[in-house]
Amino acid sequence: MIMVKVRTTQLDDPGFFDKDKPKKKQRDKQKKAETDFQDTLNEGDSPMLSRNDDDEEDEKVFRRMIRLKDFDAVIPLFGIESIEKKNRFIEKPTARWQFGIVINGGIETSMRCPKVDICAWYETEDLRDKRYEELMIQLDGLGIKVITI
Repeated sequence: MIMVKVRTTQLDDPGFFDKDKPKKKQRDKQKKAETDFQDTLNEGDSPMLSRNDDDEEDEKVFRRMIRLKDFDAVIPLFGIESIEKKNRFIEKPTARWQFGIVINGGIETSMRCPKVDICAWYETEDLRDKRYEELMIQLDGLGIKVITI
């Protein structure tokens, strides 16, 4: 006959065997977070992705792109890493200064930034500054927040 020693305190504690299971509150919070995330996608609040729920079988995911008229380029909304004002000196045909805006200047091409050194050059500094401010206002409207210090 084999004798097994059992501690009665373990048998009397009803929650002893449930300690390894996740608590119900944690599971409820996870489910709520997942549904909240799906709701934001369905409402179109997310600037990166939005879903078209007209046909549940045929779900489409849209990617937001920006068409920059002055730069003659189309890039992903979050493909902008830097925006700089630059100057350059042109010698031919006549010597003069040009004033420009450079997007993603000096960055290596990658999956995140497929287009680099996107430039637009202007003959006057005032015109360049005006276009720069218009660009910043439009980007702010698209969800890219720029903090000015």
